[in-house]
Amino acid sequence: MVKGVILVKNEMNRLDGIQIEFLIQEELLRVLECVPILNDVQVFTSQHQAYDIQAIANVNDVRSLRIICEVKSNGEPKYIRKAAAQLLSLKEQMQVNNEDEKPYYLLAAP
Repeated sequence: MVKGVILVKNEMNRLDGIQIEFLIQEELLRVLECVPILNDVQVFTSQHQAYDIQAIANVNDVRSLRIICEVKSNGEPKYIRKAAAQLLSLKEQMQVNNEDEKPYYLLAAP
């Protein structure tokens, strides 16, 4: 797994934002599929403008897991802070009452 992450980091130096998003989407899918308690893993580009990628999976066929991912092509602190604030704002807007339906928030950048 470490080799894959290093490879992605090295490749990201030469890629544009869309290519980086696609690579992160592939890596997220690969990692989630390795988790034995997750079934029916789906990772796809979000139709929502507030975030870039969404992942959905079933946990032991009992409950669903949802991950919301914001991808930034630049990992400089000012861009990461802005993206983190964006995800926190989104979290406040979503206000999910049921604990089983609350999404996890992920920020990805090279």
